[in-house]
Amino acid sequence: MPKISKYKIKSSNIAKDSILCYKLINKFMHKKIVNSKFSKLWLKKLKQLKKKDYNILNRTNKSNGIKMQYNIISIKKNTSFQLHIHPTIELIYIIKGVLYEDRFNKIISKKKIQYIKNKKDLSKGKFITKSHKKGKFLLNDIGSVHNSYTKGSDTIIFVLWGGKHHIIK
Repeated sequence: MPKISKYKIKSSNIAKDSILCYKLINKFMHKKIVNSKFSKLWLKKLKQLKKKDYNILNRTNKSNGIKMQYNIISIKKNTSFQLHIHPTIELIYIIKGVLYEDRFNKIISKKKIQYIKNKKDLSKGKFITKSHKKGKFLLNDIGSVHNSYTKGSDTIIFVLWGGKHHIIK
């Protein structure tokens, strides 16, 4: 099971939070691994969200009504997460290693998320395998579907999310 360290959002100002993210990553790694451009890149990635979702996050620290949090997650090699749908947005920064995923190419509407119980309930579409290496950002919109996993090496990620997923059996 992945080891999770939790850090709650302390303000509702996304710009200030991006600086906090940078500091937490460097504190966790005990050495500087990201440069001063991290905050700008973090904000740039968040701004790729749907405008409504970005504005709500910026104003309330919530996504789809759920309070957001920061986590640093250490994932052992050859670990797989269950297939899931995101009920909130999620922004990931790969601190170490490689995070693989099988991503469904369609977004599930907020209203339908709770009704998806297994793969058969997904609309027509296909899964695409992707990999994300150290230093890369990964953005999941509300309703995105995927399973993440590691292969031959341990992986550490920094994530902003709502703290839960909707698991698909």
